[in-house]
Amino acid sequence: MASRTWKRCSVMSLLCLSLALCIEGVAHGQSKAYITKIMQGRLESTKDLMAGLAINDWSRIEQGTEALLKATQPVGWQGPLKRELDERDDALRSAIKTLSIFVDGKNGDGARLIFIQVVTLCMDCHNLEREFK
Repeated sequence: MASRTWKRCSVMSLLCLSLALCIEGVAHGQSKAYITKIMQGRLESTKDLMAGLAINDWSRIEQGTEALLKATQPVGWQGPLKRELDERDDALRSAIKTLSIFVDGKNGDGARLIFIQVVTLCMDCHNLEREFK
């Protein structure tokens, strides 16, 4: 069972990294290195959080949540989709703040549900790439 959980974590991580690299076309006016650094930080935090949730490691869950909140501070998006990207980042930060409430209360079911919302918000933002083309 644990190996299946790790396989799922790996697949999710690869998916998130692929999406992070696709956002370059949306973030006009910003260097690829800048966007990659931001997205890599978000990805690493998400991986740690997901791994903690998979095995109920509250220390790891708390660290991942804190790191993800820091990694999602305002980016300073530029370009034609600035408003849409800012709105999605605000929604993401709000969901992570809600997640931290569940984490503080050690509510695993609530934390897992909000984590799904966090991932969905990430995917929604990355879908702008397709809509923009």
